[in-house]
Amino acid sequence: MPPRATQFTQVLLQNGNRAEPVEIWKARHFIHEHSDEGLSLTKVAKSVHISPNHLSDKFKEVTGINFVDYIARTRVEQAREHFRGRLSIVVAVQSRFQKAHTAIAEPISDAS
Repeated sequence: MPPRATQFTQVLLQNGNRAEPVEIWKARHFIHEHSDEGLSLTKVAKSVHISPNHLSDKFKEVTGINFVDYIARTRVEQAREHFRGRLSIVVAVQSRFQKAHTAIAEPISDAS
């Protein structure tokens, strides 16, 4: 499964409109699949069978972003996606709690 194109990880090809080189596609795929692990340039380069220096240079050339920044953005994006649904639940529960707390705290009017 190729990496999803979103506002943070969308690859803007800097080499004209040519297709993304396969080793960069594989590297991005590996990063997305293993972003919750410790990733290094060496580890990703080994996974795509190229040297770390070549990967670093080619990654920046093709994507317009350096390797470390790409990993950081990918992790932030995945965390955002992970918490997006949960945040709306927390807000709804908090809103209901505040309404219930307000209803309990309001003084009861004495009609006498």
